[in-house]
Amino acid sequence: MAQKFKTAISVEELAAASSQAVGVKVDGDSEARVKIDAGGKITWGSGSATGDATLYRSAANILKTDDTLEAASGIVTLATDGAPSAALANGAIAVDTTNDTFYFRSSGSWQEVSGGGASLTVSDTAPSSPEAGNLWFESDTGNTLVYYTDANTSQWVEVGQSVDSSHEFYIQADGGGPASVYGGTPAFDCGGI
Repeated sequence: MAQKFKTAISVEELAAASSQAVGVKVDGDSEARVKIDAGGKITWGSGSATGDATLYRSAANILKTDDTLEAASGIVTLATDGAPSAALANGAIAVDTTNDTFYFRSSGSWQEVSGGGASLTVSDTAPSSPEAGNLWFESDTGNTLVYYTDANTSQWVEVGQSVDSSHEFYIQADGGGPASVYGGTPAFDCGGI
């Protein structure tokens, strides 16, 4: 039968931080399904074997698990106004809520998640730090370019061609022979049409 306590419970004078302070078993369990040790570590298990999932304080202001943590509603390590600057552990994630940008921490620095080359810049000048797959619409010329990286180099490559009004092309049709040319403009025989 469950017990109700109306006053605080204090477990004291345990031998070590690893000593069990609280344990919860269901009838027939050989091991605690939830165990809290004197050091504050919480361990969960099936009740039939030693606990296998833990959550504990590893250092000042740090809560840690040695296992996988799943969250149905998602996990945000850090929310910032602007790019993150906190020196968190590699693997941390952050969301810049001002600019709607996602970051992850790797090799001791924050890396912006670019979305696999989905970045598009509209400018007269090329972006200063492009990544492979970035797009640039050169607004003064109307050219669209993609930043392409091959085995040897990286460069902007035009993917479309803007209308070039500086060149005009003419085809002259006349009733003469196919070899007739007028002032360098190619001509072809229309057969007297």
